[in-house]
Amino acid sequence: MPKPSNPVAAKLSTALQFFSVAEVALILNVSTKTVRTWITDGKLPAFHIGPGNRVTRVRRNDLEQFIDIHIRSNKQVNQDQGAKPKGDNT
Repeated sequence: MPKPSNPVAAKLSTALQFFSVAEVALILNVSTKTVRTWITDGKLPAFHIGPGNRVTRVRRNDLEQFIDIHIRSNKQVNQDQGAKPKGDNT
């Protein structure tokens, strides 16, 4: 998708991007069950559309915020505590 030249349109373009549960799972390298659990627990905002509300979508902005809060902050905490990467036995 080409980027709009108008800054407001560019911001809207980013805000209107959506991911399926499967896409979120691929991006975060987790199972779809884990993504659905995060949604059910209220950790990852999502909305349901379609007949019977069977289609679940996650807004890009919500996913980015989830990553900042739940993933990047955990990596920083581990680094601050001197956690060794997996497989590092030194």
